[in-house]
Amino acid sequence: MNLYLRTANLEHYDMTVINHIVDCGCDIYSYLTDPIKDNSVFIVDLDRCSEFTDKIIIALKEIKNKKILFMNNYKCLSYCHGKSRIRSMSDYIDKFGFAKKDVYIVTELLADVENITPYFNSSNIFVNDKWLTEFYLYQVKTDMLTPKFMIDARPKPNKRFSFFNRRYEPIRFAFVAELVASGLIDSFNYTFNDHLGGQFSGYKISHDDIISDIPTHLLPQREKLINWITGLPYTIPDNINNLYSKDLDELYHKSSMSIVHETHPINDLSVITEKTYKGMYFKKPFIILSQPGALELLRKSGYKTFSPLIDESYDLIEDYTQRTSVILQEINRLNSMPTDEFDELMNKCKEITEHNYKIVVSNMVKPWPEELKISNLLKIENA
Repeated sequence: MNLYLRTANLEHYDMTVINHIVDCGCDIYSYLTDPIKDNSVFIVDLDRCSEFTDKIIIALKEIKNKKILFMNNYKCLSYCHGKSRIRSMSDYIDKFGFAKKDVYIVTELLADVENITPYFNSSNIFVNDKWLTEFYLYQVKTDMLTPKFMIDARPKPNKRFSFFNRRYEPIRFAFVAELVASGLIDSFNYTFNDHLGGQFSGYKISHDDIISDIPTHLLPQREKLINWITGLPYTIPDNINNLYSKDLDELYHKSSMSIVHETHPINDLSVITEKTYKGMYFKKPFIILSQPGALELLRKSGYKTFSPLIDESYDLIEDYTQRTSVILQEINRLNSMPTDEFDELMNKCKEITEHNYKIVVSNMVKPWPEELKISNLLKIENA
């Protein structure tokens, strides 16, 4: 049995999927360099399909008993750009000579399924949320061992909002700079780092470079912002790079609401990561600065959001700057509420936060479909 890989890079998600699929001995190839064999499964990241040469396409058409598994690797298929990706996927399988029954798709969001279904065999579409899986492994399994007396002793909120960042990006700094300039930051439990993440993890951004990222319209607040920048990094005792630190958990408990700046707020990548799930897990109302349509995706995936208790009109705004402005206005409105009014609002949100908590937990651990085991995918069909 043969398994061919064509993905952007073998990151955590890719290996998770591969480990689920490989339940027996098989040879693993890259089909840009190796001869293509019969009785093979192809795992494909759609973004790499354009690299296929005519020679590879001809070879793919000619092989027998082939299956293809598209990994929707961190790509949102439910918004405008995503729908064009689905059409491209459909075009590619025709080009490569795969029958619809031999095409499988693993996507991260339940909300994607209704958009994929018109183009593919619905029984071959599976949801595997990598962030929920990781969240369970590193957060929830540990929490299960927490004694009840420790849960009962968790701290009560001392700030209205939380806002957590593990790595520096100019777009994130522009948002937090608004909070600092307006004084709203004083109502936050937050972290903010002056290091890059990913392949540049550990590289420190100079304070002068961060100062140069101050948005032009905030220059009248330059001195105030420089004083804040001088205090970087704002982190936690065992380091902000630990996404599942108990110190970070404590800051969630000490905050009434979760303000989430998602990983990719200005393009067509997936909107829902551990940043959003953690707020739900800690039963917090949330505001998400992400792609337009992020809240709609959550609702399609079974979660509830907080309109009309919280102004969620920002979710429909296409322009990122305008969307940010509306979110900041809503944070300011919430922050300006008298304590009793704010506490009443939080109480009204509890039914929704309890619902979201139950959905998050129920979606965390699901058995990998037997249909996607390589021994089942590569069963020799009778002629």
